[in-house]
Amino acid sequence: MQRNTTNSFAKGAAIRELNRRGINFYENGIAIRGCNYDNAWAKRINLVGGWDRLDPEKFNHFILVSFNKNYKDIRYFIFTAQEVRKFTDVKWKNESRQLKCLSLFRNNTESDCLIRLSENLWDKIT
Repeated sequence: MQRNTTNSFAKGAAIRELNRRGINFYENGIAIRGCNYDNAWAKRINLVGGWDRLDPEKFNHFILVSFNKNYKDIRYFIFTAQEVRKFTDVKWKNESRQLKCLSLFRNNTESDCLIRLSENLWDKIT
């Protein structure tokens, strides 16, 4: 599966969920990224979902859509830009901005806490 297919699916799924909840995607400055947790790499490291090179200066809210290879078992993790600013820094080429990285792992205390504080918490977006 191509990366933009992953993000296209994630964006469509998240926008449908936002619309169902009466939340306007465009008015709320929302960034959406997808992660297929069912590929060989993700399985090897026990990943639930993740994304790198996040720039919290470019959005108010971040939605990570995690799903399996059949586009089922869809999970939504919602973060504010302030929460993203606390994520791990990632250096990307000659980028001068502070980009962030999010990785959510199975059976990991820190990830379990982040999951509890973000999964399906749509009320963060107002």
